[in-house]
Amino acid sequence: MTLVYNLMKNIAKGIPVLLAKIGTVFLFLFTIGMFAGYFFATMGYSYFILLVPFVSMAVMWQKLDEGAMVFVALMAIAFLFPEIFAM
Repeated sequence: MTLVYNLMKNIAKGIPVLLAKIGTVFLFLFTIGMFAGYFFATMGYSYFILLVPFVSMAVMWQKLDEGAMVFVALMAIAFLFPEIFAM
C-alpha cells in the first residue's frame, strides 16, 4: 500500500512540471503561427493558404505520416510558387 501511495504522490508532483513543458511547446507553436500569419498577411497571400493546415489535419486524421508529408508538400508549393496563392 505504501508503494501505491508513494507512486501516486510522485505522479501528483510531476503533473505541474509536465503541464509546464506542454504549455511551453504550445506557446512556441502559437508564436510561430503568429509570425507565419503576419508574413502571409504582409506578402499579400490569399486566404486559401489557410486551408493548408486543415487539409493536412484531415489527411493526418487517417494517416499521421501522410498528413505530415502533405503539409510539407503544400507549404513547399506555397513558398516556391507564391503566384498560386497571390490575391
